[in-house]
Amino acid sequence: MLQLMQEKKWNQCFLLAGLIGCAASFFGYQAIPASYACAAENHTSAVSEGKDKVLGNRQEYSFAEYIKRVKAGWDSKHLDQALEDANHLVSLRPQDPRGYLLRAATYAQMQKYQESLEDCNKTLQLAPKVAEAYVMRGAVYSAQGDFPRALADYQQAVALKPNNVKVHNDLAGVYGHLKQYDQEIAESDQVLRLDPKNALAYMYKGTAYGEKKDYIKALENFNKVIDLSADKNMLYVGQSMRAYAYTKMKKFDLALADYNQAIALQPNRELAYSYRGYMYVDQGKYDKAVGDFDHAIRLDKKSARAYAGRATAYQKLGRNDDARKDAEQALSLQKNNKEAAKVLKELKAKKK
Repeated sequence: MLQLMQEKKWNQCFLLAGLIGCAASFFGYQAIPASYACAAENHTSAVSEGKDKVLGNRQEYSFAEYIKRVKAGWDSKHLDQALEDANHLVSLRPQDPRGYLLRAATYAQMQKYQESLEDCNKTLQLAPKVAEAYVMRGAVYSAQGDFPRALADYQQAVALKPNNVKVHNDLAGVYGHLKQYDQEIAESDQVLRLDPKNALAYMYKGTAYGEKKDYIKALENFNKVIDLSADKNMLYVGQSMRAYAYTKMKKFDLALADYNQAIALQPNRELAYSYRGYMYVDQGKYDKAVGDFDHAIRLDKKSARAYAGRATAYQKLGRNDDARKDAEQALSLQKNNKEAAKVLKELKAKKK
């Protein structure tokens, strides 16, 4: 299914939530709900309450209050302030793993992955059995595309917390990236034994079946995603993925209805436009396909799948120069894009 769930942007949403969630759970905060967003805290009140002392113009806080400040910085997107407060945590208690873990999560949200990894390593050096540190390091490895290392960390986290739903879900996602689809399904089933209404587990399971070209089972799971999703983002992706499965089964009317609903739900996201474009390519409606890919690219100029799809549509329309440019652009964004590579290979063969 063109590895729809393996797209980096989709996984970044869950990476960010996972980083915040695992750090929060280490401090005893409530687990992240289905919305995958931290409960909002008032940044102003968090930074103004509970001063230990004032030195000149610089305020000093207790360790616990710096923890609140870091979380408030995350919630208000003031990551530079969160980092400064995390640095204070480390300075106050250099042998306490919690400061390093919070700073690792902050660095990761700033996409400073090497610094985040260093703090994860320090956390584990101080507290080798902290599952949350393995989860966080695994998430950072995933963001870097280093899925073998991510797999090892998530497996370690599962060993430490065998009944943790989030860890099993993350592990399922890594198996998907590694194209180990049977393992992805098994991990998703483990999640569903622990939480029968977990929409993300059905999403991973449906995607794995789609990659195995078992579209009947893929549809069964995507139907569950749509039925269970209270989250707007999850519903959008569920409808888009079910539509793609319908497309592969040549059920174009059902696919079109799902794509249209997804676009109505979130008209400023690229994914459904791109995959509706692929559906039009499958139907031989190449001008319509170009229109959808144009729209997708306007929404996201870094979408390799949109450039690759438009390259295919241009090729079918005989616009070979445009097809070549788009295929090359797709490969510059995603070097292993098979659709774009196929277009270039066929264009080169045609020249000979």
